[in-house]
Amino acid sequence: MDNFNNKLAIFLTKNVGTMNCAYFFTLFGLLPAAIPSTLDIVTNISTSIQLVGLAVIMVGQNLMNTASEKRVNEMYDNIKSDLDLQNQEIAELKEIKIMLLQHIK
Repeated sequence: MDNFNNKLAIFLTKNVGTMNCAYFFTLFGLLPAAIPSTLDIVTNISTSIQLVGLAVIMVGQNLMNTASEKRVNEMYDNIKSDLDLQNQEIAELKEIKIMLLQHIK
């Protein structure tokens, strides 16, 4: 169930921030101007969407931040490993340089 909830939260977080969603909510908000009898329904629905949507978006952002942080940590570990390898190679090259200088003398 958590997997479904996480996927839904991420899906909604990614899609609520689109222009299509903005157009939809604009039209939805203007509905009472065209049909005055829908004012109460639109008000109730929009309040519910705001309350539930805020919580869902916060969960989605937390999940996305966790995934981003994981990628950053993996990237850091890879870069650190590369740096350690390069430092080891530099140390070996310094040893080779010393040996070559000793042979030249």
